[in-house]
Amino acid sequence: MGPDGRFDCSFAARAPEVRQVLRLLRQDSVLRGLSADAVDCCELVLAEAMNNIVEHAYGAADGSLRLTLLRGRHRVICRLMDCGRPMPGLTLPPSRLPAPDASDDSLAEGGYGWFLIHSLSQRLHYRRRGGLNWLFIVVPDTNDAA
Repeated sequence: MGPDGRFDCSFAARAPEVRQVLRLLRQDSVLRGLSADAVDCCELVLAEAMNNIVEHAYGAADGSLRLTLLRGRHRVICRLMDCGRPMPGLTLPPSRLPAPDASDDSLAEGGYGWFLIHSLSQRLHYRRRGGLNWLFIVVPDTNDAA
């Protein structure tokens, strides 16, 4: 983290790189001082969002992803930027759980990511501008939620 409470990283939009950035983020001082729950929420939200970008915005195509985190007084402000495909309808997916599959007793893979992102975020905003996707996420520090 720089002296301004910032984490900034550009990397290839691939699953191994996402895992590496999440490991680096855990070690960076930008999250230091947050509650353990807030750090876990931030990591989960970012993992879901970045993996969605890898899988859906780029698919099998090569691309890059930029993650910027700014530490606020009682929150972490996250910005993800990519030049992959835009969100369908240029809007965020809704915050709802997938419908249970009556023919399968196990939990289905997929469909829970956006529900988690919405549920764990204080604010969430998407825009497409100049061929770039911008996703802004604010994760609150749960120590300050009371």
